[in-house]
Parts: sequence; structure tokens; C-alpha cells
Amino acid sequence: MSSNTSIFTRGDLSARASNTVHTGAQELVVVAGLWKRFCHLPYSTEYYVDIPFLQKTSDFICEVCIKSTFFAFRDQFYEQTEGAAVLANIYMEAFEKKALESTTLKPKCWFRCVDDTFIIWPHERNTVADFLDHINGIHPDIQFTMAVEKNAALPFLDVLVERKPDGTLGHRVYRKPTHTDRYLNAQSHHHPAQKQGIINTFIHRARIISEPRHLAEELEHLRTALRGNGYKEYLATTYLPYVKACTDKIACVLKKRNINTVFSTVRKVAAAFPKTCSNDQLLCPGVYNIACSCGKVYIGQTGRHINTRLKEHKSHLKNNNWEKSAIAQHRADIGHTVDLSEANMVVREIRFWPRLYREALEIYRNPNNFNRDSGVDLSGKALIHDILENAILLTWIVQEEQEKIGKNNKDPKSAAGKESSKSQNL
Repeated sequence: MSSNTSIFTRGDLSARASNTVHTGAQELVVVAGLWKRFCHLPYSTEYYVDIPFLQKTSDFICEVCIKSTFFAFRDQFYEQTEGAAVLANIYMEAFEKKALESTTLKPKCWFRCVDDTFIIWPHERNTVADFLDHINGIHPDIQFTMAVEKNAALPFLDVLVERKPDGTLGHRVYRKPTHTDRYLNAQSHHHPAQKQGIINTFIHRARIISEPRHLAEELEHLRTALRGNGYKEYLATTYLPYVKACTDKIACVLKKRNINTVFSTVRKVAAAFPKTCSNDQLLCPGVYNIACSCGKVYIGQTGRHINTRLKEHKSHLKNNNWEKSAIAQHRADIGHTVDLSEANMVVREIRFWPRLYREALEIYRNPNNFNRDSGVDLSGKALIHDILENAILLTWIVQEEQEKIGKNNKDPKSAAGKESSKSQNL
């Protein structure tokens, strides 16, 4: 018998059904489900003494896990007096081991996902009921129900398992007959990331559950369902600041490539208020540069506060850890002075990939640098990625130029000091 009583996912079931599980002509696909489970597990520690894991644990720890089950409901605190959710899966593994070892008719496969179990039964159909009576007789609070395949198919969770003539198992996405294909409408006032997440989730589910011969059919079903919920067929969505005669033209180019464009404002309310501290710009993640006395510059990026990364550079300079810092290596090789207090933030960016691309673009725009590499590879990309990268770079440049113009118009006296400004000359 090949059995596995650990928790697994739907993707695991699809992989095992394709690669490891084969059924004979007389074998049956059976699904067992717990209808009396977990919350009705025994409360006393005496029921857990036979579990190998708990035999290695002190009685005190075991009792804490079982009896320290408190919860709040409507501003009132309660103590759970029946059940032990903390040890539920541990208990079920011991329960399954006892059930499978004590039966005379054993299943060929036993795969459990929380409270549902996928079984290959190699015996007669009329013996399924006997096996069900056996496992239901082990403990009164652990009770199963079973369903047997019909027409060589049986649903398990949202996977429809089909038995092929050669003995292998096929699988596709399963939907109940009452399923309506109603999802979050595209016109609802939710963040676009939530709507995009729905599409990504459905596509991911289709790919991990549907075998290749059913994938195209499932994807077409998703297209029809999403159209019915108001979604348009865009390959992607890009967010650009609106600049007249600039980003609106970029949007037209992207639309031809079936890419939707969402515009945002260039200047926001926060930009009208001066910053209270010049170091605030270093208290956020983003791309930064550090100038050397020789005129060269180092371009870096971090997902933490820039100040935190500068402290690490300072430590590497102090300890001569040149292998961990390009700045320390530059000083060791050339002997130049690098003043970390003059570090500038180029752009604030929380997102990972936009931050890497911006770093690579800044390295490209500043060839007089002492970086060890040029960042992520910007060459050899697909045409649409090149368009997106150029569009993003162009909007960044336009936004920076407009901010400079706005500052000059607001404070003409500060125009003379722009050469020493921390803004980058384009």
C-alpha cells in the first residue's frame, strides 16, 4: 500500500495524479470527507498518550496546548471546553496510521488535505462500506462519509479527477452545478490590484489543476466569465502620471499593444508643503547616489530605509570590507574620499522591480560611475517591455523637469543655487 497522510495542496494532487498514481481496471477512486471533526477532538490528555510526537513532549506542554484554548466573541472571553485545534492535524496523522494498520482491506493510496481524503480502493465496490464502518468505529468524534466515482470521474475539492483507459488519472478544474461565475465586477470601486489579483489567481489555478489537454478550454471559460463581469482583455495595466502631449501619446502606443493605461496626477497636495527635515528623503526605500571626490558616482538601491543602507556602507568602509561594498572597494583601489553624508535620494520607490529598473536606468544615464555592474539587464527584452521601460523613463524625466520648473517659478531667488542642488542633471 502506498499511503501518505500529510496535508497537501491541489497542485500536489494534480502532480501525483499525473506522475505517480495508476489505477487498475477493478480499482475505484473514492473521496472521504470528515463531517464530525477537529472541534470535537477529545479534550483530556489521556487520548493523546499514544501519539509518538506527544510522547516526546512533557505532560505540562501537552496540557497547555490542549487546555489553553481561549477566544473572544462580542467583547466576551470564553474558554473552549471541548476540542484541541492546536493538535488536530497531529492527532489525525496518528488516527490515520492506526486506522490503516488495523484494517484487513487496505487502500492503495490515501492522500489527505485537511478534512478531505483522496483514496484509490483496489477491492470490490461492496467493501467500501465495510472500510467506512471500520474507520468510523475507531473514535466516536471522528466520523467520515465517502463518495465513489461515477462514470470514471469524481470531484475532489475543486479538482475533477477522471480515470483514463490506460489507468492514469486526468484532472481539470471542477465547478459545482450551482456555480454562477459571478466575481468582483470590474466596475466596482476596488483597487485595480485586487481586480488583477482575481485574474492572476484564476489563471494560476487553471495552470496547476488542468492538464494540458484541458488548459485551453479552461482559459476560454475564464475569458467568457471575466467578460461577463465587465473585464476587458488587456495584457497588462500600466500607471503613468498625466502629462499633456506626452503620456497621452504613450498611452496610444500601449493601447495598440493591448495594454491599458491608468493616469495619475503629476503633482499632489503633499508636494505643496515643504519638508521639515532635509534627511526625510533618506528615511524611505528607493534609489540613491553617492559622489566621490574624483567626480565619479555610485548608484544603489534598497528596499529598506536608505539611511540603513548608508550605515552598512559606513561599517564596510571602517572595516575595509571591500568585497561587501563597491564604495569600500573604490576607496581601497584608488584611495579617494567618499563622503556618505552627501548621499542623495534619486527617487523613492517601494516596489521591487521598478526600483531595480530605475537603478539600472540611472547607471546607464551616469556612465561616470564606479558600480561593479550595470544592474538588471535592460537589453534583449521583448518589444513591449522596451516600450514600457522607455515610457516609464520618459515620464520620470518629464516629472523631474516639471518639478524643477515649478520650484524655479515659486522661488526665483533659489535658481542660482541649483548647480549645488541634490537633483540630478538630465
